[in-house]
Amino acid sequence: MMTLCVFLLALFEFFPPGSSYKVGLLLDSDEPEEAEAMRRLAAFTVSQLNSENTTTTLEITEQFHDSTYLSLKNSFCALLDENVVAVISACDSTLTRIQVNLANQFHIPLIAAVATNPFTDFPSSNDFEIRLSPSDFHQSKAIFDLLKEYKWYQFSILASADDYGINSIVYLQYLASQDDVFYVRDVQHFDIKVDLSSSFDVILFQKELQLIKDSLAKVIVLNCRGKFAKRIFR
Repeated sequence: MMTLCVFLLALFEFFPPGSSYKVGLLLDSDEPEEAEAMRRLAAFTVSQLNSENTTTTLEITEQFHDSTYLSLKNSFCALLDENVVAVISACDSTLTRIQVNLANQFHIPLIAAVATNPFTDFPSSNDFEIRLSPSDFHQSKAIFDLLKEYKWYQFSILASADDYGINSIVYLQYLASQDDVFYVRDVQHFDIKVDLSSSFDVILFQKELQLIKDSLAKVIVLNCRGKFAKRIFR
């Protein structure tokens, strides 16, 4: 939240006093819990800034989208029609990258709140993306240091078969391969299109969990979004 506050506060420096400006908020309709969390964060941040600034105010305007390109484009253009000065995106790295391409075309700052793809960490001088979350490289390094500290030299990995689940463990696997004492016993990815409405949690991830069990690993690194982790932990 602090990073978001700093950026939005910087916007005030460029605006003449006595005016009101809109900040767009792009929310994924397929992720209602995360969308609601981001809405509350953005609303609280803007409220705090407005209470401290009596000459210029910010207002949030929202647009929902799904994972299709047409929906992403339409929601972004709808915000442009409302003359927003910046856009906050609560999407994963894959969808955020599409939004960044649109932001670059219109020279609109895009605040990527949760994108962490380590392979898009080096924006060009024409890139209008501003990241709030650290790269997955840092997450992998932290996990590796934890494994090393507790001498958990043999482990398996269970991750989601999406941009986050795949890309975020690449560096962890690399670090393990460079240290002779480490051994990754197995790596499994599960389908993110699994129906989470089912009450049979074991059946949802049975194949992947059984393969990891067969690998005889006593330590499992789980890398996925929270909604999947809650069901796996059951």
